[in-house]
Amino acid sequence: MIEPRIANAFVQANTVKGNRYLDDAGKIMNEWDDSFPEKQVGLEGLHMRNSDKALREMRVSTSTIWLAFFEPDTLQLVLDQSSNVIQKVAEIIEVEKFSRVGVRTQYVYPVGDVPKAVASLAKRIVGTYVESLVDDKSKWHALEVATDVVKENARVKLIITFVTRSQQKGNISKLPPHGVMFDIDVLTKPDESIDASRLKGFLRHAGTEVAVVLDRIAPGIMEGLG
Repeated sequence: MIEPRIANAFVQANTVKGNRYLDDAGKIMNEWDDSFPEKQVGLEGLHMRNSDKALREMRVSTSTIWLAFFEPDTLQLVLDQSSNVIQKVAEIIEVEKFSRVGVRTQYVYPVGDVPKAVASLAKRIVGTYVESLVDDKSKWHALEVATDVVKENARVKLIITFVTRSQQKGNISKLPPHGVMFDIDVLTKPDESIDASRLKGFLRHAGTEVAVVLDRIAPGIMEGLG
C-alpha cells in the first residue's frame, strides 16, 4: 500500500493560569525572533508566522499555546519541536499545568480514480452505492466517516474523508491532487489536566495512537481504493 503524506499537523496546549502572557509576550517574540519574520501581538494574543518553514504558525495567549505545521517530513519532527517550543513558552509565562493537550494530524493517501474510490468506500462503509457522490464532484466531501473513542490514556477522534488539493499561486506541495484524508485527533482525557512536566510523555503517547490508526485501521480501509 502507498504510504500517506502528512498534510498538516496541529498541537495545542490549553494553559492553566497563563496570564503572565500579558507581561511576557515580548520575551516570547525575542525567543523566536529569527524563526518567524511575520508577527502580530496584542492583548488577545501573539501570532507569529513563517511561510517557508514546516513550523508554519505559532499562537500564544493567556489560555492557549498553539502550533501549526505544514507538510512536515515526519510526525516525530512535529512532536519533538512541539515539546521543545511549548515547554519553553510555559517556562517564560510560568505555566505549570495544562487543562488540555491535543495533537491533530492529517494524513493523505493518494487515489487515482476518485469516483471509483468514492463508490468503493461508500459500499464498504454504508453498505450501498451512493450515485450522487460520484456524479457530482461537489459532493465528494459529503462522504465522511467519524469516530470518537475515549481510551485509558487519551481520547482519539478520527475523521476519514475525500480531499482535493487546493491550487494556490506559488504553493509548491508534495500532496497528491486527490486523496483520502485520515484526520486523527489525540487529546488528553476530558476534565483531566496534566502537569507541564508530563507534556513530552503525552506527546509520545499521542504518536503511538496515530501509529495505531495508520498501521492497523488505515490499511483495511484503503485496500483497493488507490
